[in-house]
Amino acid sequence: MTSNGPEGFTNRLGITFHPELDLPQRQDEQAERQRIMSDAFTYIFTVKERFKDSVSQYTQFLDVMKDYRNDAIDVHCAMRRILVLLHGHTDLILGLQVFLPPGYRFERHTAAGPRGRDTFSIITPFGDSTLRE
Repeated sequence: MTSNGPEGFTNRLGITFHPELDLPQRQDEQAERQRIMSDAFTYIFTVKERFKDSVSQYTQFLDVMKDYRNDAIDVHCAMRRILVLLHGHTDLILGLQVFLPPGYRFERHTAAGPRGRDTFSIITPFGDSTLRE
């Protein structure tokens, strides 16, 4: 049986929904999801612009993203592949960090690589992978 009154709406499972309390939180969550999607599209557009003269490299980047989204590869594997694809593009590597799951990050080693380029380690919740590109 359902009821609707000042205490909110209770469904047949006994779950009470308070529209006046729950709605702002859901709106905040929706706004946050929209912001993240906007940031993701901006990031992907930036990668596309950077590699406009190297379509195959951009396509490989998209393939990594698709493989990760489809659970064909895990986070660590995606990070390793991204480091290879974006080698020499520190800003793009660092820009990807905001989309990584909690506990995962790229650790930057400034000008430690050949020709003065930055190198990176992959940090996971399980520790440093010591991979540097």
